[in-house]
Amino acid sequence: MAFEIVQIQPRIFYAKFEEPQHMLLSTYRIDGARLEQNLEYENYRQYIKSYMSKFSVNGYCIYGKDIRLFLKKFKKKKAISEELTFAMSILNITGEAGLTSRSKFTVIVCYNTEGSIAFNHEMAHSLFYVDYKFRMKVLRLFKHIKTDMKQKMFDDLAKRDYRFRGIDDTAFIDEAFCRLATENLLKKGFSEDIKLPQRQIAKFKKLYQDNLKKQ
Repeated sequence: MAFEIVQIQPRIFYAKFEEPQHMLLSTYRIDGARLEQNLEYENYRQYIKSYMSKFSVNGYCIYGKDIRLFLKKFKKKKAISEELTFAMSILNITGEAGLTSRSKFTVIVCYNTEGSIAFNHEMAHSLFYVDYKFRMKVLRLFKHIKTDMKQKMFDDLAKRDYRFRGIDDTAFIDEAFCRLATENLLKKGFSEDIKLPQRQIAKFKKLYQDNLKKQ
């Protein structure tokens, strides 16, 4: 089997792929509903091949709303078999879990093993999205970071082609939190010149780890 989907929390699912090319073919246009990549069947496969030669993708977090949007937009367009197989598999397993078409859920897409930096990063995104109380705790903790440091993090992510409305944008706080809570010394979430106090970083890591233990 090219991928396996398991439910790891009430509204969080994990799709583990055996190899990155199949992961991208199955999920790239679904992630974030990247509908601008509306390419013909063979051209899309060529696009993914070219994309992999330039970029490394370990995984990402797909929101349920994006899966539904993809299927809606592609009703009269040509999705490839891998995309349809993945999307329908997700809808089937979420349906079996008792989730409706409007339920909030996420799918962690990854070809690394569970417990890797990539997996934990996407798990943090998932928790931030599906758990309102957890999200409020993150937002409160983020208020204690100095404004100039927030701006440095914002600018650092902008250099990596992330686009946010500003330092108060929830999407920015989400991405910054995931990097602070799950990255380590081997793979830093931000550039070297961004030096938050270790005690502050420890609070983000503890919030993430404590929430995992509750599940």
